[in-house]
Amino acid sequence: MHAAGMLHAAVFRSPVAHARITSLDVSAARALPGVRAIFTAPTGRGEPAVSAARSTSEAAREDADALASDTVRYVGEPIALIVADDRYIAEDAFDHIVIDFEELLQRPASRRARRR
Repeated sequence: MHAAGMLHAAVFRSPVAHARITSLDVSAARALPGVRAIFTAPTGRGEPAVSAARSTSEAAREDADALASDTVRYVGEPIALIVADDRYIAEDAFDHIVIDFEELLQRPASRRARRR
């Protein structure tokens, strides 16, 4: 389906399970022809932010961010949202995102539960 003026989005996701994001540079991706916007979590530097929509689930946190800001907690956690003229351009922008992680140790949930 395509309508005049329609834009497409793709989500850049974490490739690691648990890490601190030490740097994130989307400037090269943003400069690609056809990329209209890239959204990241609030950084305090005037970047546009994306917030999670309210969920009807009682387990959902109302203040949950839709995009990881400082720490990723699972493989596939959303980090950036790319909006472009078509889906292929949005996905091509992934190759131009520069991100560095400091991997963090993981502890099994069952071990944490026993310590409580």
